[in-house]
Amino acid sequence: MAVKWFIQVQDRVEGPLTQTDIQSRIQTGSINGSDLVWGSGMDQWRSISWWNQESSNVELTQTAIQQPLPETWHFALNGSSHGPYKRTELLDELKKVNTLGDVLLWTKGMKEWAPLFEFHEILSAIGVNKRQFPRADLNGQVTLKTGERTLVAQALTISEGGMGVALEEGIVSGQQVSVEIQSPAFRGAVHAKAEVRYVANGVTGLRFTNVSQENKAAIISFVRQSQTRFVLKAA
Repeated sequence: MAVKWFIQVQDRVEGPLTQTDIQSRIQTGSINGSDLVWGSGMDQWRSISWWNQESSNVELTQTAIQQPLPETWHFALNGSSHGPYKRTELLDELKKVNTLGDVLLWTKGMKEWAPLFEFHEILSAIGVNKRQFPRADLNGQVTLKTGERTLVAQALTISEGGMGVALEEGIVSGQQVSVEIQSPAFRGAVHAKAEVRYVANGVTGLRFTNVSQENKAAIISFVRQSQTRFVLKAA
């Protein structure tokens, strides 16, 4: 089983690539030593120069395949950071926090901290009221286009600011994607541009960066209707 590699050139992420693919790009000069690379099991992006020296190391390659690092999380509140935590530990800690609106989260691969309300599956796992962080469960198919690649995922949740989809391979944090949502919740396909905020526990979190007013209105309307149904059901 070969390691799947991803490269980051400026703000563009490409992959998965084979070892031969990357070596070929180095030889043709399409990537240079200061560009970044990431492979399964690595805890951070590293330079192409580092990869070029270490990629022939069989022990490194086998470690990346056989011993993937456990998912770890950090949260920040009032200027202080806490962690690392396993996901179950993170959930326990967040349940103790009273001001969840001020919480920021970070996990490996993310370029920066992000507000808790962007992590829909985390909110659901700790039982946060959907009226506090407006979002809705969504049934449907999501097509993600990343340059020359097209990925299809199952929709999980959606809000005015982004959505969660069931996808954990072929995409990395920081990547810019085109999104097409096909769902009975909407009259037609909903299109948007988005940034991959995190990939963890089989879920990819997307933050919308460009949505037409018409599509944004459709999303907001769906979430509000879902909140109303949620309140009636809870009552």
